[in-house]
Amino acid sequence: MAEQNSLSVTKVIAALGGALLVAAFFLPMVDTSQPQARDMFGVQDMRRHIESTRDTEAIRPMVEPALQKLEHFAATPSLLNFVAVVGVTREILETAASLGVEEAGEMRQASKLLGFVRLGLWLLPLVGLVQLVVPALSRLRGNAGALGLIARFVFGLLFLMIALIPILGAPESQRPLFGPAIWALLVGASLMVVAGLFGVTRRNWWIVLLADIAIVAATVFGIRALVMSMQHM
Repeated sequence: MAEQNSLSVTKVIAALGGALLVAAFFLPMVDTSQPQARDMFGVQDMRRHIESTRDTEAIRPMVEPALQKLEHFAATPSLLNFVAVVGVTREILETAASLGVEEAGEMRQASKLLGFVRLGLWLLPLVGLVQLVVPALSRLRGNAGALGLIARFVFGLLFLMIALIPILGAPESQRPLFGPAIWALLVGASLMVVAGLFGVTRRNWWIVLLADIAIVAATVFGIRALVMSMQHM
């Protein structure tokens, strides 16, 4: 619990975590220098499949921008490049829906979902930048306040779970393919959680603690409910 005019260790930790979150947005998610990672997204197979169809020339103007973005993403698989893929895919869905095809309704729903995905992806560097800049403005002194600590914990927990999805879900053989973005996200999110937990003062520690416990409980019950609903589908 830091004094108001002394250097805040938790603000230093939060700033470092924020810097790592920003870096995770630009760093590669996959080590493409590994032979196993070549065309792991199947872009070349996708292009060959499209070019083998009878209506190649008719659909090329529509799908070519997406394929180029996808090829760029496959070569440098960062979240920044993935945002571009999501954006151009959304444009294709909107264009196809405007042609009056039977699946127009589903295409518009998918387009809206991709819009939320793109906003969520931009949230990563935005939160990281806030965590990097705000402590610097206070010269790394003082405390963040109860709301600031709770928000720091919430976003740290969210990004930590996102980082753990590939780490826990990928087979052991694929883990050497992880790029620096995944590890930067894991460490940065963990630092945010730590800074959110230990940046409390004598006045607000109980508020922050109760809020964090409620957040963790809601997250656990939410994940459990989602898993159970998927099992009954």
